[in-house]
Amino acid sequence: MADVRTIKALNFSGHTLNVAERALLKPALLKKRAEENLAETLFWGKIFGQEANYLICVGIVQKFSGVPSKKFYYLVSGGENPSSELAEIEHKFADAAAKDAGKPFTGAPDTVITEAEEEGEESYTEAHRLAHAVAAIDHATSIVPRGAYVVTPAHKVIRNKTFEGLNASTASSLVNFFHFREPTELQRLGALEKKGLVASTDFLDPISGDIPKGSWALKFDGPRETVTLSSLKYPGYHFAHRLGSSEFAGAYFGNGAINK
Repeated sequence: MADVRTIKALNFSGHTLNVAERALLKPALLKKRAEENLAETLFWGKIFGQEANYLICVGIVQKFSGVPSKKFYYLVSGGENPSSELAEIEHKFADAAAKDAGKPFTGAPDTVITEAEEEGEESYTEAHRLAHAVAAIDHATSIVPRGAYVVTPAHKVIRNKTFEGLNASTASSLVNFFHFREPTELQRLGALEKKGLVASTDFLDPISGDIPKGSWALKFDGPRETVTLSSLKYPGYHFAHRLGSSEFAGAYFGNGAINK
């Protein structure tokens, strides 16, 4: 997840957004945030298609307690039918989409893969495949550094306005980077339900526990001012954090395939 203005932090990956894509995203993100009263709207990534590409965005939905939920949207960039409005990604046809995981995308979301069997039913389309790919990639990536989010006394997870960043020592360990989503590790599942204060390392899954081991490549730039992380499970996801600052960004650029 990244603000469109900070996407340049990921230039080390060899991927970025062109001027036209930035110009397209900025008003679309602001409009969607206002329309749906979202806490944040951020750029999530770009999934490449054979005829056009999908620009994926994420809306952060603040909850009364717990980790915020996410809503995903897409724009079609390039091709014969580009779009300017963010369309919501709907999670349907999960079984069929799982079987088709890794297949190339065309960039045409309305492409019918399987016709509806009965009149009035919905056909299985590329948009459903896109939803499955985005959800799978987000679950395995979507990194935030330790301390970037905190838990209020009411057990609401919010951005830490006083976050000053990691130093070179803490940034050198995967235990200080976390998946920004509902936790799955047993020892963290009930952390937000317990009474009392919750430590910044207790309520999210650290990427150090990801399976298989060795799923992440961690590097520093030459002056050791920035730490970067790249996913080996989903090649194309990259993350950067400028040490000693609140700046961090992550995004995915790829065809949606997992590295098996």
